[in-house]
Amino acid sequence: MLMIIMKIGIVVTFALLFFSVFFYINNLIIKRKKAAEEKKKVKIQEEDYARVEKGEEEEKLEPGMEKLSEKAKQKYFNFKEVFPKYTYKKDKLLKMAIGVVLFFLLTFFLNFVFGIIGFIIGRNILNMISDHIVKKRINKFELQLVDGLTLIANALKAGASFSQAVEVMVKETRPPLATEFSRFLKETRVGASVEGALDNLSRRGRSEELKIAVVSINIARQAGGNLSEILLHTADTIRERERIKGKIESLTSQGKMSGMVVGALPLGLAMILYVVDPIMMDPLFHSFIGQMVMLVVLLMEFVGFKWINKIVNIDI
Repeated sequence: MLMIIMKIGIVVTFALLFFSVFFYINNLIIKRKKAAEEKKKVKIQEEDYARVEKGEEEEKLEPGMEKLSEKAKQKYFNFKEVFPKYTYKKDKLLKMAIGVVLFFLLTFFLNFVFGIIGFIIGRNILNMISDHIVKKRINKFELQLVDGLTLIANALKAGASFSQAVEVMVKETRPPLATEFSRFLKETRVGASVEGALDNLSRRGRSEELKIAVVSINIARQAGGNLSEILLHTADTIRERERIKGKIESLTSQGKMSGMVVGALPLGLAMILYVVDPIMMDPLFHSFIGQMVMLVVLLMEFVGFKWINKIVNIDI
């Protein structure tokens, strides 16, 4: 018992020391960045204006992001949407810090192989968190979109132009819908075409329902027709899609819960047995064969989780 407490104390000391150095370096980087931002402010504003004017507003790549894959860039921008002050340097430092801490913990208590696995998991935790946050944001956006399209259609029936109708909708709704459509209005006010601003909105939103609405609006504006009626029909279509999604969610919820319970059962049982009889479980953690068995179990857990997730996630 005393040895375990000593090990925990040593690990906590190393972790505190590591985080102290991490935050000190992070503060230095922030100060230097603020000084550099003041010099580049005018240039960035001119570049943003020129980009929006062409209808090509895209996320600005920070230094060091050029070599990243498109998927990695998208995960970073997902996290930045929720935390606007988040930067790529902070992203790299935070991922490295989490990975290093998990590496030392698992290496200290188990072995080097588990330390490597902990480092890989730690490097990807933020990506998983950002995916979850953005998925919730998109779901909220899609729920608000039906009411937003109905507001635009009613404003058009009252005689407002499309831009005026969108402005009315922005005033009557809440984020994230109001935030995205207010950016659309800003783009049109600085000279971007409505079609280009709508395409930018669709790319930022990453929602199938929003793509349906944007395509309907662009076709109606180009080919003519009653835009208010088209928007009402589009809202009905999106509402029906959301109803079907909710029904599928309720039907697959039992499968998702079964997967979570079955996946957590071996890990929970191992923890209970370790507390009840640590001597019996000691070979599982400190012998080569036991550690290989744990690796196989973790691999099978991961495959099973992905398999069940693939079965219960149904695209409409």
